[in-house]
Order: sequence, then structure tokens, then C-alpha cells
Amino acid sequence: MRNQTLTLLLSDLQGYTARQARSSRADQARDLAEHERLLRPVFAKFDGTVVKTMGDAFLVRFESPTNAVLAAVQVHKQLERHNQSLGAGESALRVRIGIATGEVAVDDAGDVFGDAVNLAARLQSSAEPGAVWLAESTFLSMNRNEVQAFEVGARVFQGVPNEVKVYRVLDAWLQAQPVLSAAELQRAVAPIVRMSKQARQLAIWSLVAMFMLGGLVWLFLRAGNDERTPQARFLADQNDVASADAWLRDETEQLYRAEHDGTMPVVYREGRVAQLLLEQAPRLGERASYRTLRLVYLLANEPLGPEVPQLCLATVRDLPQLRDDASFVALLRATVDYAEKEPAQQQIYQQALQLVLKRD
Repeated sequence: MRNQTLTLLLSDLQGYTARQARSSRADQARDLAEHERLLRPVFAKFDGTVVKTMGDAFLVRFESPTNAVLAAVQVHKQLERHNQSLGAGESALRVRIGIATGEVAVDDAGDVFGDAVNLAARLQSSAEPGAVWLAESTFLSMNRNEVQAFEVGARVFQGVPNEVKVYRVLDAWLQAQPVLSAAELQRAVAPIVRMSKQARQLAIWSLVAMFMLGGLVWLFLRAGNDERTPQARFLADQNDVASADAWLRDETEQLYRAEHDGTMPVVYREGRVAQLLLEQAPRLGERASYRTLRLVYLLANEPLGPEVPQLCLATVRDLPQLRDDASFVALLRATVDYAEKEPAQQQIYQQALQLVLKRD
């Protein structure tokens, strides 16, 4: 593992949780594929390296802070052009973007760890759809002759020590920027395409090996039913909803522990829980165990997301058993305190807390 000063960009698709609830699996897959098709060429054009995708989110690293901000601007421009081409009834794609610069640890697989990653995530969750929020570290490091931004003010973010001075790319300046053509973006992606063709045969054989290994693992698990985890039991038999509930309850307990011991930023960055929620929504999205896990994850990581307070209130109304969950009550209390800077959202959280504390 090596240390390196990098700029981290985190983008997240607006309203994807709500979109899942009203979309088929085919619609969800189409939206995510279109999202990737539009964004990946932009990151390549500005020399960004995609560290990982987390369902509807991208974590991208840049050596140049200026390139990171210009890439963020172009992401919004590409999505704006896409949305203008949509027909009636089709859902627009809009993202929130946060960017931070700092020293991070980079492992052999290219993953990144450090305060800058966590800060980018917090900035993203606070940004409005269509906006680009910057940490002061990025604003001071970028070429300010190429980007116009203004100071939003000091902010206190959950899991981030001390106040952070936040900047935002000027909306009028962003709107005035030209959108890159498909040809310009394709030229940036072309070297990647050539590389992928050369590696295709190796990838095919790797997939064959993975399937063979997966088959052996499946046979092993089948042979030892008593030893399997709830997750393994459910994935082997997706009609076994009792095992699904046990699995999701275990995941929720792990989130509570991560929130208590301060490792929640690591959980968020890894994206495993976000991917779980995305993959299991079609099968388990209506179950209480799934809804509880989703709510705990959002309260711990994106409490000021525009749709999260209403989602919290609706979930609390539907699941009275949350009243007996001491860990959830503590998390909701902390969320009410954290939302103090957003009075409208805090009011909704206070309503949810009153319901939770109500006793028949």
C-alpha cells in the first residue's frame, strides 16, 4: 500500500432508491447501463480512474484537481443533453457530486482509503442534484482560472473531524460550458477499448474458471446445510425468506456496530451494503428486514439526502417494531440532532422520532 495525494470525485444518481420502488428489474438495469455509458467516457477524457461503482454511484480518482472538477461539470452537461432527448414518461438522470483532495492510501488493487474519500462522500450526499460541491482542499489546489466557484460556508459533516469550508461550482458558469461531443469522448475511450479486446480471451477463461469454482463451492455448501450462513441458505434457495430475514437482520446489526465504533465511512466506501440493497430490492424490497436495513444505512450515511427524511417517516409508520429497537432509536435521535442545519428535514425526522417514542 502506498500513500498518494489524489482528488476523489463521488457521484450518486438522484432518487435511485425511490426509482427502484416503482421500476421493474429491466428498467433498473437499463437506467444503470445508461448511467455508466454516459459517465465512464467523461472520466476517461479527464484522466480519471474509476476506483469502483456502488450500484448507482461512482468513486473516481484524479491526479489533477482541475481535471476532477472539469469532469464533474461535463458529467452534468452530458446528463443534461441526455435528459433533453427523453420522451414523455421517461425518467431523467441527475446526479449529486462531491469532490475532495488529500493524501490517501492506495492498495494493490487500486482502492483508496483516507479522510478525503469520506469527505467526498459527505459532500456528495449534501449537494443538490445538478451541483458540484468542493472541499476547500480541492478549491485551493485547482486552477481557479479554469473553473468558477464560490464559497458556500463552513459545514460540519458526520464522521469528519472539524469544520470544513465548502465551495460550489457556480451554476451559471456550469450552464455556460460547452458539452463535449460523442466523438471527443470516444477518442478518450478508444485506448481502453483496444486494451479490452486484447484481454478478452484471458477474461473468458477466467470466467470459466470462476464458474467452475462457484459450482464446487455450491456443491460444498449443499453438502453442509447445517454449517451455512443465512445468506448462503437464501442464495441457494430464494424461496427461503426466513433465511433472508436473518441475513438482513445480521447486516443491520453490523451497521449499528460500525456506527458505534466509527467504521461506518469504511462500510460506505466499500459499497457492499449498497450493492446488496440494489441487488435484493426486486426480491426482498417489501420485507420489513430489507426496509429496516435500507433505512439504517441511509440514516448513517446520507441523512440529508432529499428523499431520506420522508422515507424514514414512512418506514417508521409502517414498521412499529422499530419502537423496540434501541439501536434504531439512538440512531434516529442522533439524526435529528445532525439535521439541525436543515430545519425542514429536521422537522420530518422529529415527527418520525415522536412516532418511535410513542407508546400505546
